[in-house]
Amino acid sequence: LAYIANHGAKGYLVGRGSICTIIKNDRLSFDRGHKGIISVFCVGDEAVGVDLTGLKYPLCNHTLTCDYPLGVSNEFTGVPSTVSVRSGMLLVVWNAQEFDFQRYT
Repeated sequence: LAYIANHGAKGYLVGRGSICTIIKNDRLSFDRGHKGIISVFCVGDEAVGVDLTGLKYPLCNHTLTCDYPLGVSNEFTGVPSTVSVRSGMLLVVWNAQEFDFQRYT
């Protein structure tokens, strides 16, 4: 997934009730009504300018590092939510539901 993100494309791994992707200097949005757990991990040394909105535990302009899993086990709250990173890469893992892959390609 990091290779795909580094080449300007999006890829997803889907299985066993979860979906994961990597975003690089980008954002990933979820519609309202989404339920379940979402986790966000830094890929590389650090991810700068991380914002988590609409989730139980929000972050604003935070720097995540690969050695401290601050983004693990967050929760959707049913409102529109967004994961974004200004500089760096994030691995985003969430519960599989009806996810519209066409919207993200």
